Amino acid sequence: LGLAYAALGETRRAAELHEQALTNARERGDRRAECGDLVNLGLALVALGETRRAVQMYGQALAIARELADRWSESSVLGNLANAYSSLGDMEQVVALHEQSLAIARSLGDRSAEGEALGNLGNAHALAGQARTALEYYEQSLVIAREIGGRRNEATALGNLARAYIDAGETGLAAELSERRLALAREIDDRRGQIEALKTLSRALSALGDAAGAVEALHERLVLARTLGEMAGEAEALVELGDAHADAGEPLLSLDFYEQAVELTRRSGDRARECRALCNLGIVLAGMGDAAKAVESYEAALAAARAVGDHECEAAVLGNLGLAHEALGDRPLGIELHKQQLSLARQIDDRRNAATALGNLGNAFGEACEPSGALEYYLLALEEFRRLGDLMNEWITLSNLSFTSAQLGENEQAIAYAVLASEARAKLDAEAVGLDDES
Repeated sequence: LGLAYAALGETRRAAELHEQALTNARERGDRRAECGDLVNLGLALVALGETRRAVQMYGQALAIARELADRWSESSVLGNLANAYSSLGDMEQVVALHEQSLAIARSLGDRSAEGEALGNLGNAHALAGQARTALEYYEQSLVIAREIGGRRNEATALGNLARAYIDAGETGLAAELSERRLALAREIDDRRGQIEALKTLSRALSALGDAAGAVEALHERLVLARTLGEMAGEAEALVELGDAHADAGEPLLSLDFYEQAVELTRRSGDRARECRALCNLGIVLAGMGDAAKAVESYEAALAAARAVGDHECEAAVLGNLGLAHEALGDRPLGIELHKQQLSLARQIDDRRNAATALGNLGNAFGEACEPSGALEYYLLALEEFRRLGDLMNEWITLSNLSFTSAQLGENEQAIAYAVLASEARAKLDAEAVGLDDES
């Protein structure tokens, strides 16, 4: 029954039913059933954003699988545990767990499990920003899927490859692979596979500048999610439609989709996706000049993030909340919130949010006519953006460093930064030309 509610997207109710089943299994002394119920509860908790609790459930399930000498269950639980650690950003642990799962699958001669483990290792390396290594694992997974005739697994491998090619900047190939996965999913009537294919296709088309195609794919994905009653998938599609219309300069349409997503996530108890919807809603409201309403949205997003321990979302919201308070004229509070964002980002080793916070602090001190403080933060931000390979923000930060150095009377340094900014801009323009050629 819990699995049925999970399939309908009612994850909170599913978790409650899995907990009841777990209690019953323990009362009966049925260790095998207890192991399965722990895994099901873990899956529901991950979907609810309660990942640390999920790790505890998987850890207990792993101990039982090993106690029973059930190597197949052990391999499966290792994969789920790795996926949970992935959500927590512990990629070293993720890779180690998937490698254990892969070793067990190979020792059992289970080619299907081996292909799944290879795909999971690809996912781990993709999340670590190692797109080329991820591609190697995905290619091996695809070979196995075709070897054993698993059309569904072949479709999954094609989708993984498409995502990796997006990360590698080869969006044209990513779109082609997504189309192939979509066709295969339609052929075998795998509607959930169609949703995943449309998700990747919309992102590839958006990166190629085909906004209309991306929106069309998102609408088809939304219809499928609603047909299947998948509330989590519906919420994701609504948020991404909001993103697409915001990028297209259509704020009123984006607001409508974000508001639908907020209402849906609150109904389903999905606090993690509620946080994202509220954060993006706040960004659009701020862009429309309504900083006061943006603050309301960000504060609600902050509460949602903290409720489920989503520190990455919390850090992002703190930064946006700081910008909104600055727009309302409260620069000291804005600076304090940026510092909170920076502190949290460093605690969780989130370089993206750390770099953003440093850049925002540089801007805040610059606007407060404190160029020395601005220079200090811009230099730290530059270091982080270079580590991230974020050429756009590297260019912006170099431009800010040039302006700030000139304010301090350091004219030679200002010229040097201006030259570096010009070089970064030239690289950006060259990349844009390459993307146009690809599309």
